[in-house]
Amino acid sequence: MKIVCVLINDVDLKKQLNIIKKYEKNIYAVEIRADTFYPETEKISFLLKFINIKFPKLKKILTFRHFSEGGKIKITENQRKNFIISLLSNNFSYIDYVDIEFNSKIKEEIINYIKKYKKAVVLSIHYLNKLISLRNFKQDLKNIAKYIKNKGINKYTIKVVLKIDYLKQYFNFLKETYSFNKTNLTFFTVGKTSLVSRAIGVVLDMPLVYVATKSPVIASQPDISKLLKVLKSIGYNL
Repeated sequence: MKIVCVLINDVDLKKQLNIIKKYEKNIYAVEIRADTFYPETEKISFLLKFINIKFPKLKKILTFRHFSEGGKIKITENQRKNFIISLLSNNFSYIDYVDIEFNSKIKEEIINYIKKYKKAVVLSIHYLNKLISLRNFKQDLKNIAKYIKNKGINKYTIKVVLKIDYLKQYFNFLKETYSFNKTNLTFFTVGKTSLVSRAIGVVLDMPLVYVATKSPVIASQPDISKLLKVLKSIGYNL
């Protein structure tokens, strides 16, 4: 079960870690949203090491979203780049994935460092402001696949997130993503279809399906208890 629990800042951090402990058998990875802890590098490093010791079977994902990508802090792209590189360089033993937005200006340099330390890339693309056409969406997927091939990225997951409120629209996009890449692509939504999309993502065994531990990092993101209740209600074997 490829469920990822998202850890955010140090508000109620103990409660978040207790939730991870409670549902540990149902979790595949923990994502640390570094932008919510910025600029506390020592705290992030400690958290990575703590999770590695306390939950050794769980994978660790490092993510730093720019403010324009839904991040929580306004800094320059150069500051963000240096922060991510510093965290990765000093904690590479405790990091399994690094997430970077496909349209990010610092993508090239960050991916070079991810490859240097032989970690997996989560190449994300978010459509949160308006619904893209299926035609443009298919072209974006092709562009990402071409980039991955040309860049020689072997360990990767493509993460696609759309804001969709209607199930018919969701299933149209699901059909495109699922037929495009069943192995390395994960797709879920925010909005009114958010919980349904994540439950379907688990059932279809998508590589990474993100949920909150306690407080959502983005509006409509369900927490792990809600997701597990839905999966249990449809008879999915937990």
